[in-house]
Amino acid sequence: MSKEYKEGIKLFKELISCYNNISEEELDKKANDDINKIIDLGDDINDPTTCNIYKCKEILSKLKLIIIHLPSIDPLLPICKKNINELLLAREVLEKGVIISIRDKDIKSFNIYTAQLFIYYFDYKDILPKSKKQNGILGVYLLYLLASNSIGDFHMTLEIIPIEDQNDKYIKYVLELEQHIMDGYFHYVLTRKDEIPLYLYSLFMERLYSTIRYKLADCIFSSSNSISLLHACELLKFKSENELYEFITAYNETKTSQGENNVIWEIKNNKIFFNNKTVNSQEVPALEILNNTIGYATELERIV
Repeated sequence: MSKEYKEGIKLFKELISCYNNISEEELDKKANDDINKIIDLGDDINDPTTCNIYKCKEILSKLKLIIIHLPSIDPLLPICKKNINELLLAREVLEKGVIISIRDKDIKSFNIYTAQLFIYYFDYKDILPKSKKQNGILGVYLLYLLASNSIGDFHMTLEIIPIEDQNDKYIKYVLELEQHIMDGYFHYVLTRKDEIPLYLYSLFMERLYSTIRYKLADCIFSSSNSISLLHACELLKFKSENELYEFITAYNETKTSQGENNVIWEIKNNKIFFNNKTVNSQEVPALEILNNTIGYATELERIV
């Protein structure tokens, strides 16, 4: 084994010890330096362990410097000459990077780790055993794309995922969300937070809710001159008016930053008024119409 691999194993054991709250002595007894046994000890993606995230990130930073120097990471080295254990170590480090980044709400690092993992999931799929965390991480990434309204990237990513994996619970859950959004059933999506198949989805479910609410808010603005606070809470699925006020503040700030000063929402006498001179109706249209409007808009984005 290469010097870099031995250093990487040592640091990876330190990371597993920190993240999974396993003493290094216990880790040595159960796994020694066997990469497969170490992976098995820290392989439960469903386990939201209590750990020192900042310490984990420090160890990750050191590990990244090690794995980029692993001989098998060299893209010019033929696949037949790559060392499986080195590739497994690199993949495990990147997967832990994805999980820790999500827990730390570090979206930039999450993107970087996920992009690098695609090589191991798809380019090396014929030489590496499939990771138990693969479908969960791909599901999280698809949810991230959906929540970011990156419809094109969502479907490009989906094209490289095998059909049998698309039927896995982690990925199927996101595909069902996307289909409901496409069909305009946004209220169904807004009530599925408690059904997530993996705790890591929570961060991006909140982002997805925000994306859907912004879509709906645009439709409400385009369809009416005013709406009661109670009706707005009902349509946007807020539990209190305070949540609605926070949303309106953020919505107005976003529109102002985009130069759309004519799309400001103003609250007066328990109602929200829109500076919308393009409609005559004073009533918000039926919920079904708003649903369909969002569905048509999303389908158009998908086609484009």
